Parts: sequence; structure tokens; C-alpha cells
Amino acid sequence: QTWKLVLRGGNLSTGCASMDMDPKSPDTLFAAMWDHRRKGWTFRSGGESAAAPSASGLYRSTDGGESWQALESPYDGSFFGLLPLSDGGLLALGLRGHVFRSDDRGKSWTSVASGTEATLTTGRELGAGKVAVAGMAGVLLLSKLGWLDTSIIFVNPTYLYSGIVGGLIMGVGFVVGGY
Repeated sequence: QTWKLVLRGGNLSTGCASMDMDPKSPDTLFAAMWDHRRKGWTFRSGGESAAAPSASGLYRSTDGGESWQALESPYDGSFFGLLPLSDGGLLALGLRGHVFRSDDRGKSWTSVASGTEATLTTGRELGAGKVAVAGMAGVLLLSKLGWLDTSIIFVNPTYLYSGIVGGLIMGVGFVVGGY
């Protein structure tokens, strides 16, 4: 009864993929909005066609979510996570292994080589300057802040086979759907 819409995507197929709170400022929230649509046997991420722009985006609120400001996007693709770091940095995680770091809370971005083409969806600080970044099929990458090291890869065996089968099904959907 008391809900109100405070963050809306750029089109009807864009929704919030993730939201996280700044560890030093609980009123500062970050959200990753993802433009996607599941249609029958296909799935698309981004605009309605290969040439259409994506309405995916990154957002920040400094008043506990009452209002939101769009952040400059480091690339024209889909993001699934924004991870505020205790050192003041911010990581944006996305499709095809895209990782970007901002040291000014989202005003400018630097690309970080992830060494993977996996979709990266979420992350958490582990302490001692380390970050865990999770992606599709349970891939876990450990790193120093701002750098991902693919020499340390953990695939949870519980989800390995379902992740492979799901990835194959999703891959066929991308091929059939023309992506």
C-alpha cells in the first residue's frame, strides 16, 4: 500500500538487476539496470535489435533511494552489478567479462581486464584488498582491488552441470535469436 516507484528503466523491458549500499555511507545506493526480454525460445540482452541502443544503465542515490541520478556508462552494454568498495572505489560488472572501476563514485571509469568472457553478475569484498567476483556457471575470480586474476578459478561442482546445460540452452537461444 505504501510502495512508490523511485527508479524506472529507460524502457518497459529494463529492470533492476542489482542494488548495493556504500559501506561507508548507508544513504548512498548504487543500482545496475538491465534491458532484457525473454521471448518464447529466445532471449535478448540490450536493445530490441542488434542496431538498437540498450536502455541498461548505472544509477546512484545519495538519499537512501528517494531519488536517483544516472551515471555515465563506460560502454554500451549490459551491467549486472555495481560493487561499492571500502577504499572509495566502485566496480561495474557486466556482460562478456566487462569490468570497470571508478575512483570518483561513477563519474569516470577505467576498464579492468578480467581475462574472461563470462557474464559477471555480482561481487563482494573479502578483506585484505581482495574481491570475489561471481559469474555465470559459478565462476569465482579472486583479485586485488581493481584487478581480476583468472589463475584462481573455482567452479562449484553442485552447479557445474546445471550451469553447463543452462549455458548451452541460453547459447542456442542467442544463436536462434540472432545474437
